[in-house]
Amino acid sequence: MDLKTIINEEIESLNDKGIRVDEIVWRAGYLEVTSINGGIWFGENQEDVEKFSRTHWNKNKEGEGKRYRIVLNNAKYYKDFWHGYLNDVMKFGYDRNKLMLDLISRGYDGIFIDTDTWNDTGDDNSITSKQYVVFDKKNIHQA
Repeated sequence: MDLKTIINEEIESLNDKGIRVDEIVWRAGYLEVTSINGGIWFGENQEDVEKFSRTHWNKNKEGEGKRYRIVLNNAKYYKDFWHGYLNDVMKFGYDRNKLMLDLISRGYDGIFIDTDTWNDTGDDNSITSKQYVVFDKKNIHQA
């Protein structure tokens, strides 16, 4: 078996197991779980969350990215945003909240999405990095 096959099999096995996440992350916006977001979303760095804020919420100005520490003991792992996470969202009728509730019922406390282009705007605002989703505010701390 070659190294690529071994790595792919290990990644696939993560899809069914939770992983521990203890990271410094960034967010521009409120720390509230809403029914449309399926958790509280964080980006890997300040620049990325500010780009996302500028392209989605504040068209003329950036939201300030704030730094947090998140600790998840059993995060659902997704290899990527478009084919991993969104495939699972699709199974729940594109309802992120239903996916979140399902994952909570299975013992997950959040989501870790590995490096992928998740704000694919086709310009300088495209973002390729990791994403984190926290289901409960108790797992979010000031950094």
